[in-house]
Amino acid sequence: MSLLLESHSEDDELAISRQALASQVADRLRDWILVEKLEPGQVLGERELADRIGVSRTPMREALRILAAEGLVNMVPNRRPRVADPTLEQLLALLDVLAALEGLAGEKAAEHITEEEIVELKAILAKLATFPEDGDALEFFRADMSFHRRIVRASNNPALMKTHEQYNAAVFRARFMSTRWTTRRPLMKDQHGQILEALERRDGAAASAMMREHLMQLKRNISDLYANDSSARSADAVRRRQAG
Repeated sequence: MSLLLESHSEDDELAISRQALASQVADRLRDWILVEKLEPGQVLGERELADRIGVSRTPMREALRILAAEGLVNMVPNRRPRVADPTLEQLLALLDVLAALEGLAGEKAAEHITEEEIVELKAILAKLATFPEDGDALEFFRADMSFHRRIVRASNNPALMKTHEQYNAAVFRARFMSTRWTTRRPLMKDQHGQILEALERRDGAAASAMMREHLMQLKRNISDLYANDSSARSADAVRRRQAG
């Protein structure tokens, strides 16, 4: 019996090790997608990516499944996986759902948030407030996401936390694009401050309304970014035709 238990323990440790490696690989790929080292629509070769990171194909395959579940990678039977390239309409639809979820999180967080969590949120806002304009965009984005996730966690609602994680992952790249828009960061920081003030007052209605407005501003940012990108592509096409 002891040998059997020992064997199961070793198997469990091996499984945990594989999961941890796959998670680390997924983290690396997620960052590459965010900064467009892996571009929207790009085909992802398991072997090439595994060699590039220095892992076997098994954790790479598992990492791609993790990102597929998050909506960052598209996987279709009998085809190579691709980096997801959602349309503006798809992103806006997802953001409508996310706004409802974060609005609910703000309402519930006002009921359950602890003083320790308030202090954590203040520390995040202090970091964002002093973040240099030319600082690392990924670091700024991670701080911004930690603010939102802590509020969702403070809701003390496991079902909400799980659902938010799913929808938030699907718009991760869109949120990163928005935070890179440095001229709109002051508005974002101001909205963060108003959300925190509402939570400190334990004003659920105000916290919910501000969380929803914050996500509506994200929708406006993304719409403007897509419009600008479309205009830039059109201008490039005109220049190429004129040059030809």
